[in-house]
Amino acid sequence: MANSRLEVRTEATFKRFSVSVGVDDASPATAGAVRFLIYGDGRLLARSKPRPRGQPPVALDAAIQGVQTLERRKTRPLG
Repeated sequence: MANSRLEVRTEATFKRFSVSVGVDDASPATAGAVRFLIYGDGRLLARSKPRPRGQPPVALDAAIQGVQTLERRKTRPLG
């Protein structure tokens, strides 16, 4: 499941969004690296470097004050 998205209506009630992101060790070895992206109201707020399977999670943090809709995307890096 390399490409996925999760959308949450925040109603502009939060100031920050912090999450740990990584690829589960149970993922198939052929799964490849993924990049995690955080969007607020359609605007890119934060992104991770490509994360391969087997590496520890990393923190991803974004200021979201005033954001109505928060979206987390997970994609395969290009190239």
